[in-house]
Amino acid sequence: MPRGRCRARRSGGSARELPGRRKEVRAPRHDRRRGGGVRRLRPPSDRGQGEHRGGSHARPGAPDRLLPAPSLLPHGAPCARVRRRAGAGGRDLRARRLPGAGARGGPPGRVGLARGHRRRGRLRRAARVLDADDRRRGAAPVLDPARGGRAAHARRGRHRPAGRAARGAGAGGARRRGGAVTSPPEGVEQDYPLQRLTTIRTGGPADWFARAGSSERLAGLLDWARERSLAVGVVGSGSNLLIADEGFRGLVLKLDDDLATIVPEGRRLLCGGGARLPQASAMAARLGLTGLEFGVNIPGTVGGAVKMNANAYGGDLSRVLEWVEVARPGEVDRRTPVDLGFQYRRSNLEPGEVVARASFLLADAEPADVKRTLADMRSQRKAAQPSGIKTFGSTFKNPDDPRAEGRSAGQLLDAAGCRGLTVGGARFSEKHANFVENAGRATTADVIALMAEGRRRVRERFGIELEPEVQILGEVDTSELRS
Repeated sequence: MPRGRCRARRSGGSARELPGRRKEVRAPRHDRRRGGGVRRLRPPSDRGQGEHRGGSHARPGAPDRLLPAPSLLPHGAPCARVRRRAGAGGRDLRARRLPGAGARGGPPGRVGLARGHRRRGRLRRAARVLDADDRRRGAAPVLDPARGGRAAHARRGRHRPAGRAARGAGAGGARRRGGAVTSPPEGVEQDYPLQRLTTIRTGGPADWFARAGSSERLAGLLDWARERSLAVGVVGSGSNLLIADEGFRGLVLKLDDDLATIVPEGRRLLCGGGARLPQASAMAARLGLTGLEFGVNIPGTVGGAVKMNANAYGGDLSRVLEWVEVARPGEVDRRTPVDLGFQYRRSNLEPGEVVARASFLLADAEPADVKRTLADMRSQRKAAQPSGIKTFGSTFKNPDDPRAEGRSAGQLLDAAGCRGLTVGGARFSEKHANFVENAGRATTADVIALMAEGRRRVRERFGIELEPEVQILGEVDTSELRS
């Protein structure tokens, strides 16, 4: 009989103790292809390799006791799948996600750290300002605004359905009304990462986020926000929007479905606030309607264009806008361009007011002529503005200052040496100085510092104060842009 093995008694006696050096318990082998014997379980590959004669490393022995009897209860449902039997030894290359010996997966039992925890462990980097020529020469930075790296917000990169989140009683969560806990409307999400909704890809999460595809849904969400005293923000195409690195303390809405449609009615286009303005311009051209051609080069939504009184290439929104429906808690009212108090790049819409719908009244024209105009405008934009990268613009409004001598904000920034200027991960575009690009891992703080430096250079060179055109959502320190 091999060393260390014993035969089971056929009589009704108790189980025998393990002889010798208390070797590992032998397990019955379910795979009988190699014989009907028993074998010892292999130790893990990174410890307890055993001795050359089959024994294990010396370790505290098991107490002298009888082997336990099998449980009378059925096995519970497995919590995770395991391999049916031990492998033939060595590393199983199929289990690539499990950390091996010496891997950085942390203490035994953990399969690596969550992405958010690894991110918070990274060292913060200092933002630098480099001129384009300096970067090519490898020169030292000309300015250090001491901006940090990507904000390591505890909620970055994850969001939860509001139904689950509302079970807690935290700030901004469900509150008690009349003795009962009121939950958010269906579909509202908590801790929603907003950077994915912007073209510059910076910023933190929103406390609450929801999509509104109908007037009824929009009204319900606005009422819910009012009951909880939540600030309300709206995200459209995100092409001219900065989100605070710490996110937005309130409810962020995005209009879709019925509130993002474009419906022609004779010479009118009825658009949802979430409809994209370039698509409305293209539809007008196909229908032989003129007046909205400038919108093909405004990469935003109808609601955003109304809020900012967006114009380009000689177009004028107020000339073709007939009316808008503005939603706020408890009511929806219709306003004309006069009611909106349009000025250059602004309207009198208040925070929390949402452009739900708009009507454009256009003029008849030859479809071929309108399409030709659109093609020319697209070519001009492609030649002058950056595309295919994380960017936003315009950054500053064109100044109404005689000292500018008719030059645009981009031309002034270029003349002040800002083309290619970099702060942290943000830089002014080499193609158009009034556009900001995310050159790597830019933060909103990087973008603000870059804008402040560009504004300072234009002021020192020309005595002109540039006014930001970009919209900001959340609490962002913009004092450098006002000094």
